[in-house]
Parts: sequence; C-alpha cells; structure tokens
Amino acid sequence: MISADLCADTLTPDYQSLLNVWITMHDYAEIPTNVDSFGRSVAILPAEKIESIIVAGGFENPILFYQALFITAWYSRVDRSQARQFGGSG
Repeated sequence: MISADLCADTLTPDYQSLLNVWITMHDYAEIPTNVDSFGRSVAILPAEKIESIIVAGGFENPILFYQALFITAWYSRVDRSQARQFGGSG
C-alpha cells in the first residue's frame, strides 16, 4: 500500500514556519491555496496519527519514504496476521 497525505503537528511552533514556506511557494508558482481549510475540510495530521490509521487498516510497519513540506508518502504491506480479518487468504 502506498499512501500520500498532508502531515504536520499543527500544535508545534514549527508548523507556522512551514506554513509560511508552503504559502510562499504556492504564491511564487501562482497556485491558489486556502490554508484556512487545513484541519477542517482538508485533513492535516501528525505523523503518529497517520501511522496509527494505516496500522488500524490492517497494514504493518508503515514506512515514511518521502516528504516535501507537508506532503508525505508512506508504504506498508498487509499485516499477514490480520489478513483473514480483512478478506485475505492469510
């Protein structure tokens, strides 16, 4: 499984700094962005929460293999011990 998500802990001081870079890059590229929607209509979650969602979906050991500002990409395999529960052959 490969999953790409917006990832940040919005409660940390680093978030505002990264958000400023995100906005600047979008402005420079003339790409509209609405950061007011982050955390409301657009999910942006801390890495630990994304990992736990992946594991809860029946996957094991999610690995972060890409990050650019808030964009992260993870890969994982089906947890063989849970495969039958999720319709696999085990």
